[in-house]
Amino acid sequence: MLLGDMAYLDEVVEGRMIFRTWHIAGRGRRLAGSDYLEYVPVRARDVAAHLRSRVDVAIVRVTPPDAHGMCSLGPSASYTKAMLMSARLTIAEVDPQLPRTRGSDVSFPYASFDLVVDAETPTSTYVSGHRSEQAAQIAKHLVPLIKQGATLQLGIGSVTEEVASSLVSSDVSDLRIVGMMTDSMVDLAESGRLVHGPNSIEAVELLGTRKVFDFAYENDALQMYSSATIHDSAWLASKPNLISICSALSVDLSGQVASEQIGPRLISGVGGSADFFEGAHQSPGGARVVALTAKTPSGASRICAELAPGTAVTLPRHSIDYVVTEHGAAHLAGLSLGERAEALTAIAAPEHRDALEASLPRRKAEKGSHHVGP
Repeated sequence: MLLGDMAYLDEVVEGRMIFRTWHIAGRGRRLAGSDYLEYVPVRARDVAAHLRSRVDVAIVRVTPPDAHGMCSLGPSASYTKAMLMSARLTIAEVDPQLPRTRGSDVSFPYASFDLVVDAETPTSTYVSGHRSEQAAQIAKHLVPLIKQGATLQLGIGSVTEEVASSLVSSDVSDLRIVGMMTDSMVDLAESGRLVHGPNSIEAVELLGTRKVFDFAYENDALQMYSSATIHDSAWLASKPNLISICSALSVDLSGQVASEQIGPRLISGVGGSADFFEGAHQSPGGARVVALTAKTPSGASRICAELAPGTAVTLPRHSIDYVVTEHGAAHLAGLSLGERAEALTAIAAPEHRDALEASLPRRKAEKGSHHVGP
C-alpha cells in the first residue's frame, strides 16, 4: 500500500516517470485512466513473481541493524524481501522509529544493501476512516457469522474495523488473525479474545498509526510472513474456520463482485481477496464474506441489477458465501440465480428495492409445481 503524499507523482505528471501499479490508492486515483498510469491487474500472491527480473532499483525503509547485522523491514512483508533479492541496486532508508517485527520474511542483512541513507521524514501512517452508523449495522449482522476459535482475515476500511471493534465486546474467543493488521485489531488483540501465545497474529502488512507499530515491536504474538505464505490458498486452507471478510465497490444481483473499478474508472486493485477467498473455501468451516454499505456517498445503490459497462469482475459469483450490508446478510451459497437476486434485493437500500425487483426475472413455475434437474 502506497501512503503519504506520493510526491513522485509530480514527476509522473511532468512526464519524467511512468507510474505502474497493481493497487491504486490515494492521490494516484487522480491519474487513473490517463497515460501517466499503467494498471496491472494481478493477485497479491503473484506480485513477487511479476516483479522478478523487472526491478532495477529497490528503495525500502528499514530499522537500524541489530547485534547480528540484520535489519527489519518493519511493517511490510508482502513482497519486499523478494524485491530486494531480485533488484540490481538496493537502497535502504534507515528509520530508528520503524517497528522491529518478527519473522524471517522481514529480516535482511544490512551489509547486503548497496546504498544506505538516514530517513529524514516520518514513516507514513494510515488513519482509519470515520466510524459510521452504517458500518456499525453491518458489523451487527456480520459478527454472528464468526464462530468460536475462528481465524479472521479482515480487509481495510470502516466496515472491517467496526467488526474488529464489535468483537472486543462479544463473547467469541480463541480467535486468530491472518493478513492485514490495523489499529482496530490491536484493541481486539489486547481484549483477550485471541488465543494466547506466539503466532496468534500472522500478518503480511501492518497498516495504521504508531498504535499498531508500537504493538508489533518485537512482539512474539505477531509473526510477519510474505505473500508467498499469507496468500497461498493451501496454507490458508490449513486454518480451520477461516472467515475472510473483504469490502467491495459493487455487487450485481447474481453475486458478481467489483472491487477494482466502476465502469472504466479505476479505484483500487485486485489485492488479496481472491487468494483469501480460495483459502476460506477450502478451510473446514470457512466462509467468504463481502461487506459493503448499501449506497455510495452520492446515494447510488451498490447492489445493482448489472455491473456498469466496462466494470471488471474481481470475484466471480460462485466464490461468494455471504453479502452483508447494513440491512442484513444474504447467504448466497447454494442459491439459484433467481434466489440470489431476491436475497440481494432484500439487503439493498429500501429506496432502491423497487427498481431492483422490477429487474428480477419472472418465475416460470406456477405455485405448487416443481422443476427437478439442471
